[in-house]
Amino acid sequence: VSTSVFYKNMPEFLENLTFGRESDLKRCGKKSYTADAVTLMTLHGSKGLEFPVVFLCDTAKRFNREDLNGNTLLHSELGFACVRRDFELMKQYTTVPMQALRLELERSMLSEELRVLYVALTRAKQRIVITGVVTKPEERLCALVSESGTDGKLPPHQVRGANAYLDWILMAAARHPALAERFGLAGAPLDASEA
Repeated sequence: VSTSVFYKNMPEFLENLTFGRESDLKRCGKKSYTADAVTLMTLHGSKGLEFPVVFLCDTAKRFNREDLNGNTLLHSELGFACVRRDFELMKQYTTVPMQALRLELERSMLSEELRVLYVALTRAKQRIVITGVVTKPEERLCALVSESGTDGKLPPHQVRGANAYLDWILMAAARHPALAERFGLAGAPLDASEA
């Protein structure tokens, strides 16, 4: 038996979601979805599924890098690293093992985020709607184009410098000829064969 929940308006529905009042919303672990319903799920939960329309929201939300800023780091293969403390001067300093571990953990985190973005971008059968807030979009796109390599590929340092899904999306979008024409982006490919 399937039940539907109706709210008077969208703000009322969103307020219930925001405050976590889910007494009338049922989490479904069985992954049985009906074709005539809106389904809210995490990116991880959407793996292997397809939908006619997908909304990928809040792509400007920054990646969580808090784990990389601690005084100690732990990696399953590379082991443990910590800062060096000078108790006389009451200071602490980073160490070479700490920097190496931080770089590897950041690389792993970004690789996983890129995989999750790929999953999100490939769930839509017909249309995907991507939302994200960018201040000064023209300046941001121009900066992305100017940082891009001349061989048509994005430089690794630029890809690694992403702080949110939207950064990667804009890196690709800035190379698209239609966007380049609209914003007058110098340095973007002139036709789709170069993109």
